[in-house]
Amino acid sequence: MDNPTPTLEQVTLGVDTHAEQHVAAALDERGRLLGTCTIPTTSIGFAELVRWASQYGELTQVGIEGTGSYGAGLARWLRARSSPNKYMVDNAPTGWLACVCST
Repeated sequence: MDNPTPTLEQVTLGVDTHAEQHVAAALDERGRLLGTCTIPTTSIGFAELVRWASQYGELTQVGIEGTGSYGAGLARWLRARSSPNKYMVDNAPTGWLACVCST
């Protein structure tokens, strides 16, 4: 009998943005909290955030608060590293950014 290939958990990341640091929460596909993380608002911090969230499974969605202010740097960083269809960005009038990611 073949062993089935385990499927990766689909992870949603929500980011509360601030001037010096961002606080993120990773949720599973049923909305259960997997963990939280605080990162600096630097490119190194943004890369660490993606690595951290990916430890839980496949990063499939990202919600960023304040894309017109404190979240703008993270939003730009994600866009700059996206291939076609990797991050589809929707700037909502509320200032939240929704990304649907496929890695």
